[in-house]
Amino acid sequence: MAKTKEQIQLTAAIIGAGEIGRAVDTLLTQAGRKTILWDSSPKQLEHMRPLFEVLAEADIVFFCVPSDHLREAIVAAQPYLNPGVLVGILTKGYEAMTGQRVDEVAFASLPRKIAPVLLGGPMIAEEIKRGHKSAALLACRDQRVSRAFLKLFQGSELRLEPTDDIKSVALAGILKNVYTLPVGIVDGLGLGTNARGIVYARAVLELPLVMDRLGGSRKVMASLAGLADFFATSTSPDSKNHTTGVDLAKNINLPAGAEGVSSVETVASKLGRATKNFPLLKTVVEIVAEPESARNLMLELLSK
Repeated sequence: MAKTKEQIQLTAAIIGAGEIGRAVDTLLTQAGRKTILWDSSPKQLEHMRPLFEVLAEADIVFFCVPSDHLREAIVAAQPYLNPGVLVGILTKGYEAMTGQRVDEVAFASLPRKIAPVLLGGPMIAEEIKRGHKSAALLACRDQRVSRAFLKLFQGSELRLEPTDDIKSVALAGILKNVYTLPVGIVDGLGLGTNARGIVYARAVLELPLVMDRLGGSRKVMASLAGLADFFATSTSPDSKNHTTGVDLAKNINLPAGAEGVSSVETVASKLGRATKNFPLLKTVVEIVAEPESARNLMLELLSK
């Protein structure tokens, strides 16, 4: 289908040229948008322009960086953001230093007049780049901005469902990564599909309860941003968090960029003593602290 003049003229700057940044680039290209990738590491891109030049052209800015770098990225970009610019956040997790969710970091770092958008759902980057379909909740408190983002991705292989519950979408992104770890641990230990099924049953039981305890919506946990993303992340061979679970089971060096591990302790800290009420989560916390005990701890859980 031919793109309209309005569609072609829109320009999106993508801050972070890793896997998810390049996946967003693929989706926006499908929708007929002009895109400009930028990364803080010159090794990621050839012939990269200065950030202020990139942002000067941008009608939309997507931040696709790890949670511990989101605030830094927003602060660096803020002086160059155009009036009326739209901002999308593809980051998941907690900021380690403050324990803040990505939505909290965004609201604290962006000008008040900007209503950030969070996307959460089964969006495995490698599959998107291969042209496969994906879907996500589009979370924003401003309906006008939500409508603009829905139009932005029209013509792409991404289906979006709007919600104003940005906090719950942020929490769902955290918890789906945390609960992907035990699936990877079971696989890394070679405990079989029966054990994996037991872990899934416990995860489906615990996830809405933990979400509720952290102040989020069970409905969102049952949606694209929650269970759908959890199942995609925990079964994909391209998932960093599943791979991290496998590596934890084998007590080997963990891959960089797995948000699940960095979020485990923060989730447990926020739950406090209530962590003991969630046996699967409690076991993951113990395994992250003592990977060499992964087999004994997981077998003990599976025997209960």
